[in-house]
Amino acid sequence: MRIGAQNKRRAPITGKHCWRFFIPSTSCTLPEDLLRESPIPLQCTCILSSPGVSKLANKNAGTLLLIYNALQRLYLSYRLSDMSRRSGSRGSPPPREESQRRKTPRIDCTACGDAALHGRRLCERCLHEAAGPSPDLHNLKDWMQNTIKESMNDMVNQVTERVLINIGDRYNPQSSTAGSSGRTHKRREPPSYSSVSEGELSQTEEDEPDDSGSFNLDYLEPIIKAMRSALDLDATEDTPRHDRMFKSIAKKSAKFPIHSVIKDTILEEWKMPDKKIGTSRRIKKLYPFEENDFKFWHTAPKVDAAITRVARRTTLPVDEGVSLKDAMERRQDMTLKKSYLINGTSNQASVAITTLARANQIWIEDLELSIKNGTDRKKLIQMVQDIKTVNEYTTEASMDLVKFSAKAMGLSVAARRALWLRHWHADPQSKHNLCSLPFEGSLLFGEKLDNIISKASAGKSAFLPQDKRDKKPFRKPFQDSKQYRPGKPSFRQPWRARGQGQPWTRRKDFKSDKKSA
Repeated sequence: MRIGAQNKRRAPITGKHCWRFFIPSTSCTLPEDLLRESPIPLQCTCILSSPGVSKLANKNAGTLLLIYNALQRLYLSYRLSDMSRRSGSRGSPPPREESQRRKTPRIDCTACGDAALHGRRLCERCLHEAAGPSPDLHNLKDWMQNTIKESMNDMVNQVTERVLINIGDRYNPQSSTAGSSGRTHKRREPPSYSSVSEGELSQTEEDEPDDSGSFNLDYLEPIIKAMRSALDLDATEDTPRHDRMFKSIAKKSAKFPIHSVIKDTILEEWKMPDKKIGTSRRIKKLYPFEENDFKFWHTAPKVDAAITRVARRTTLPVDEGVSLKDAMERRQDMTLKKSYLINGTSNQASVAITTLARANQIWIEDLELSIKNGTDRKKLIQMVQDIKTVNEYTTEASMDLVKFSAKAMGLSVAARRALWLRHWHADPQSKHNLCSLPFEGSLLFGEKLDNIISKASAGKSAFLPQDKRDKKPFRKPFQDSKQYRPGKPSFRQPWRARGQGQPWTRRKDFKSDKKSA
């Protein structure tokens, strides 16, 4: 027999309420008067599982009263055990009954209507669908990137046009005074160079005065960007996502590009560093100057006679190149002469480009003023044609200037090679061959020197093979030694020179001199 909390049920008997005991085989009822003073709660229902007890319950009410007293004792013992169990839990709150528990209200998914996750407004399925990639989102992202890129290009073009207008206004006194920008351009004064004593070099390049000229360096980066955009030199590259967060930190400034044609021209001149220089007719016609203006550019300066006699003592005056004793010294002197001549030719091209660029600047200012004043169209076209011709000339002369500069660099490398090969004990022809090796830019001689060494030593050594040095005697020869004799020369003559090739004979007066002594 067991007692449990069940649903409350009532059955009417002659206008009064009673409690029904549910038995598996049969059922019986108790009057309400018997239960009025009972401590058993009304929600409690006794279920008798024994068939024998159910038969006794059907006979009379006395038997039912006995059964009820037994049930009351069982219920009291159950309450006492429950209270002891609660006191042993040390302050834990009593468990709530099912009817008294607080139920959490259900939240439906806003998308599909199913039960949503705790603390969210979507179910698990709808949440995964919303977090996944959407094609509409990608299209919107691409559209935003293209729009921003086009707007940036338009902004660069507008800034470039404004910069060019400001450059023209800066050299035009009328437009600079009447301009609405209100920016004043300070004219830089020429730097004052401090005198340096003879034989003293400047310590660092930072100590030199800053001679940046009259050009405003703030306009340089926009001009370079406009130039790269006009030549289609900026290749669009997709920046990875993990690099976008550091895009502002890794921002690169605009740099001048070097075309592959210019690189090939420089490397071509470096293949033969000490090649013979020949001034072509094209160079003479392209850069015409007065003879008195550039006569020192095409003739290397000669060495003073006093310095020549110090280098080598000669009976007659000779050329400064012949006065040098060592072959590598003579080669180094010749290489430096070539470098001077090629720099003189490069100076011609530089002066021509600079002069025409200054004149072209004045013509552009005149063209701008003529456009504002409404000059005739034919005159404007003629002015534009002059500017175009000057631009073509400077384009051609600039490539010559690159070639001359590369040639001068190669000659300086050849001179340094000759300087470092002076201490190598070898024949002059081998030294000349090493000086003529192609220059690659990183090392003074490069990888070809390693190939020559490996072939000469059969891969056994990493150094240049050298000739054996001539061993000088510790003491001077007998004929060069000095011998002191009173009244005679201090140098002793060799024995063969005494008789001038004749056999030696004894003097006749040898005995008489001996007797007189």
